[in-house]
Amino acid sequence: MTAGNNYAKEKQFQKLVSKTSDEQIAIYRGTDGLTHTLHNQELVVGDLIKIESGMRIPGDCILIEGTDVATDESSMTGEPEQVEKAAVNESNFEHNPNPFLLAKTLVESGQGVALVCAVGVNTRSGMAEEKLNIEEEITPL
Repeated sequence: MTAGNNYAKEKQFQKLVSKTSDEQIAIYRGTDGLTHTLHNQELVVGDLIKIESGMRIPGDCILIEGTDVATDESSMTGEPEQVEKAAVNESNFEHNPNPFLLAKTLVESGQGVALVCAVGVNTRSGMAEEKLNIEEEITPL
């Protein structure tokens, strides 16, 4: 019975994961400077994406410009407080701003533009998931 319940829960979880991985993202591509809306599976390293409050970060990024950006990184770090993010510029580099946006974290407030540095299994969350999958396969029942 327990194995059957675990299997059903895993199937439901995988369905939820696939829904969250099918979000639409506003991407700045091309020389016209306009945004294009694409599925986050079509995201590639080097894309500039529009960051808005309420969205999940689709890949590991660096904030290029932004206003009052704060993220909830509790899914990755376990820390319950919001983490303020700021792009590095000439006026604030001495104060060690945090421009790093982690994949699958939630933007709590603010808006901005970020440069995608890693996608899929190459993100920090992707690497963690890969390690968990390997450990689950090795662990005897």
